[in-house]
Amino acid sequence: MPTILPGIKPTGRKVTVPTVVIVGFDQDDKITHEHIYWDQATMLVQLGLLDPSALPVTGAEQAARLLDPKLASNTLIPK
Repeated sequence: MPTILPGIKPTGRKVTVPTVVIVGFDQDDKITHEHIYWDQATMLVQLGLLDPSALPVTGAEQAARLLDPKLASNTLIPK
């Protein structure tokens, strides 16, 4: 996906990343703007291109927590 990961060759790995899209509309219901946000570090960890032990990032666990609220959150914050 050159738009999201420019210069990165395909790895064949599955990636699961939470994504937030914010879309604004005018009074005629026409789209005025769109902003798409995702955690690129989480994506790079899952692709094997970033070492998660060196940074406060997670991999697919981040998306899994959204699907299952019983999973632990804020695991990067020491207790």
